[in-house]
Amino acid sequence: MKFTPGPWKVSGSKDFVKTADDKAICRMAQNKSVWEWAAAAGSLATSANAALIASAPDLYEACKAMWIAQARLNGNLPTWFNEAMELGRKALAKAEGKE
Repeated sequence: MKFTPGPWKVSGSKDFVKTADDKAICRMAQNKSVWEWAAAAGSLATSANAALIASAPDLYEACKAMWIAQARLNGNLPTWFNEAMELGRKALAKAEGKE
């Protein structure tokens, strides 16, 4: 699966996620009427959601790097570590459209 490469950023109005060259990735949706949505643009929840979405490419690359590091350790690792890495594996699979 191919997705738009990062970095992504939150727009000044806090209701869009854009590429570094200002191309829109997504607009933050509101479960409201158009008028209510306009009033809520830039709200704390909308800003937090936009920040989380904008961090997706960085989080994806971090998970991949962790998997590469784990493969290089090649030894007995604590259960808690393996469980954490399994969460990362599932997140990567979801991002790649495999789950």
